[in-house]
Amino acid sequence: MMNQEFFEQLDARIAKYDLLCHPFYKAWTAGELTRDDLREYALDYYHHVAAFPLYLAALAIRLEEGELRRAVLANMCEENGSTDTSGIADRSHAKLWLDFAEGMGATRDVGNQEPLAEIKDLIAFFSQVAGDRTPEEALAAFYVYESQVPRVAAEKARGL
Repeated sequence: MMNQEFFEQLDARIAKYDLLCHPFYKAWTAGELTRDDLREYALDYYHHVAAFPLYLAALAIRLEEGELRRAVLANMCEENGSTDTSGIADRSHAKLWLDFAEGMGATRDVGNQEPLAEIKDLIAFFSQVAGDRTPEEALAAFYVYESQVPRVAAEKARGL
């Protein structure tokens, strides 16, 4: 099977579980969420965003040295706010997420906030997949998630 055909089939399977079909994202897209709803979401989801580089690190240390490991480490650096060739550091995704939470009325002090059980489950799932499952399974899980991020982010921005 060619790479393009593989990804077409994979994307078709992922489409069955499209995040934008979830009632929360439908309400966001329709502009039906309140500022309080968005603040609570931002504070809860922050924990997953902040943990994402740790998932990538857990996978990277299990990979053989080579192109795949370098790609995972590059993704981790980008999540952490890597420095570009001009020496200018990007902000980490977690800090950008805190900017969003702050814009919804939250404080940046989220360390003591207990995330919802569903967020804890999400973090546990990604941690377990990245650290214990086969690299292929971990990469598939990351792809399923990351492949939806651009469309979800665009709809989030539009819904605001």
